Amino acid sequence: MDRSKLTTAYIVRTQAQMDASNYLELIDFAKDLHEAGFNHLILDMRDTYSISNCGIFALHSIISILRHDQPANRNLGWHALMKLGDLERREKPVKLEIRNPQPHIMRALQSVGFGSYVQARVKTAVPARNLARF
Repeated sequence: MDRSKLTTAYIVRTQAQMDASNYLELIDFAKDLHEAGFNHLILDMRDTYSISNCGIFALHSIISILRHDQPANRNLGWHALMKLGDLERREKPVKLEIRNPQPHIMRALQSVGFGSYVQARVKTAVPARNLARF
């Protein structure tokens, strides 16, 4: 068995809101996971009831991290978000799944290009060692 081809997934269950109060923590947590060898991130958003532009910025940043790219500079604000462009899976595939978003959050994510990452109402069996609540 070639262990270099194995995918190590980590499930992060977001809660309440993804906004200015927690987006930097989420980005830093994703960086730490990636540096620890997790190359497949699953965001379970079943308990998240709102997402702001900061939450969208965090998702863009996580995609950059998983692509081994530098995340956009958060100090550039809205301009950084606009520069991120499309989220289509380009030359670097990304193992990010967004599961179980509320319907209004799903629509918001789809409207900004996250449609290919969203999986609605997927039940997730969670190994306790690979689950974090955020």
